[in-house]
Amino acid sequence: MKKYLNLSRKIDSKTYFKVASNKKSIVSRNYFLQVKVLLIMLIIINACKKESEFDLFLRQSPPTVTVTQVENGLKISWSSVHGADNYDVHRCDNNLCQFFQGLIIPINDTFLIEENPKIGYNFFRVSALKYKKSEDIYFSNNSEVVSFFYKSNNGEKEF
Repeated sequence: MKKYLNLSRKIDSKTYFKVASNKKSIVSRNYFLQVKVLLIMLIIINACKKESEFDLFLRQSPPTVTVTQVENGLKISWSSVHGADNYDVHRCDNNLCQFFQGLIIPINDTFLIEENPKIGYNFFRVSALKYKKSEDIYFSNNSEVVSFFYKSNNGEKEF
């Protein structure tokens, strides 16, 4: 009787390994099928997805900035950007524009008169801003930094 029990255990263990290996191949086949279905679903969802107004805003060209000297100041003007809520004019310390003073300009204006700017080089950058209320953040589309050498109209000495 003992020999018979041992024999049945051996048969059971062989059968177990065969069943287990079949289950692994079935599981791996199901896994790859699930991955294929998921990829197809992602492709369909991506194709149907509409671009948000913020994606469209950020893909537009940034404002083009020009600076001209006017009586006792500089006129900073820029091209409008479709969809912008405001513009932020940065007066920078250098052409890298790392440290700046910002001034938010209403949407209907595309210029700013800087009265009595410093004599010498002045650096400016304009950012078109779009506000997203749900996240309380601004998306910005920054222009290149523009420099202008200001010469006083009052006969002041230049630096």
